[in-house]
Amino acid sequence: MTNLVPSFAVNEATDTVTVSNAGLGPQTSENWDLGIEYYFEPVGVLSANVFRKNMDGFIVSGNIGTIGSGPNNGFDGDYAGYNLNSTFNGGEATIKGFELGYQQRFEFLPKPFSGLTAFATYTWLTTDGDYGSTSAAVPSTTDVVDFIPEAINVGLSYAYRGFGARVSWNRTGRYLNSYNANAALLRYTMERDMWDASVSYRLKRRLTLFADVRNLTNSPRAWERAAGVTTSYIFFTAVNFGIKGEF
Repeated sequence: MTNLVPSFAVNEATDTVTVSNAGLGPQTSENWDLGIEYYFEPVGVLSANVFRKNMDGFIVSGNIGTIGSGPNNGFDGDYAGYNLNSTFNGGEATIKGFELGYQQRFEFLPKPFSGLTAFATYTWLTTDGDYGSTSAAVPSTTDVVDFIPEAINVGLSYAYRGFGARVSWNRTGRYLNSYNANAALLRYTMERDMWDASVSYRLKRRLTLFADVRNLTNSPRAWERAAGVTTSYIFFTAVNFGIKGEF
């Protein structure tokens, strides 16, 4: 709803004007899902799901063009040549794909190994969208903003008495994260692998000591323009620790 509230902001450093769109319409979707699950002893499940999402008027935020010159440019002649960012309704979009899942607790192993649990998920999807008449430069694309075509999560967790631990690996595929009226300036988030880990110990029934480590390998995040320009940022390993209480 905040996108409907009139707003106006200028960034002189990047020559960008950002305005809201009070005429923004709703985004609607029709969702179809089909899944099957198989449970096995002692504690485990295999799952497979297929899905299809038919969207209409999907909401897009990004660059919609360049502000023209002259007194009728919408800004009383100011900001000529500036990039114009806003939010608008695209046309129709279709997202379809499948997801596979696995989770198992190894209770058949002797203690203390019986507290091990393995889990894994794999998601794959394809997208097709029509950005409507707002942008003649990019009328349609197989990339719909913020839909990730491939994602993998694999990990192990462990619990024994008051001790707990978890390690996981995640791969996020390349996806479109920023729309631009100029097709060469469409921005993509590049594929990334990341490891996370955590340990905990229950001091009392309602008091737990914990430590979480995110991005163990200091994996960088990179963005790429359709024109081939790449920008990378290093996201340092983050460690959070403390005492958690439940009351």
